[in-house]
Amino acid sequence: RIDYSNDTPTAAAKGPLSVARQYVAATSSKSNALPQTFSQGTVGSYGAGYWAGGYHPAMQSTVERLDYANDTGSTSTRGPLSYSIAVAAATGTKDFGYVGGGGYPSPAQVSKVERINYSNDTSTTSARGHLTVARFGTAATGNVNFGYWAGGDQSINPKSFVDRLDYGSDTVNTVAKSPLTIARAFLTAAGNNNYGYFA
Repeated sequence: RIDYSNDTPTAAAKGPLSVARQYVAATSSKSNALPQTFSQGTVGSYGAGYWAGGYHPAMQSTVERLDYANDTGSTSTRGPLSYSIAVAAATGTKDFGYVGGGGYPSPAQVSKVERINYSNDTSTTSARGHLTVARFGTAATGNVNFGYWAGGDQSINPKSFVDRLDYGSDTVNTVAKSPLTIARAFLTAAGNNNYGYFA
């Protein structure tokens, strides 16, 4: 954990995932400085972070939740993804988390977007709209209205695509927006309500 109020010391170890894995995706109801419009405790995931999918020793469908109020404890297993995936990317709103893209090593890539319902996070995720192009190794960020997935790899061919998901109509496929300056894969993202940064 990085303490934003004192971010020069070494990061502190917190509660572990239930098993070791790589290529996971993560999101939270507090991601990207999203405004909170409810009191703590009224939604099951307020104050929690979620990790989904991953690889070890094969692709996983597991979704795990870390409660920020008890971040030294182990994560708890929640409802799974509807399919096993690794090297996906996730972002979300105060109510939902969205996991999109992925693959590796087989299938090579997918365009699926799955939604985690924070108020009922023990249920299996639901299918939403698709990315414009199937790929893995993307990065995702968003704001209160939209989620963005950028870059990624398609059969050892990095992409510069930027796709936007409209949260108000999340069963509709994403739309292409202005691309990254260069094609890249296995990048990361962060943002706030006004800007998203991919690096």
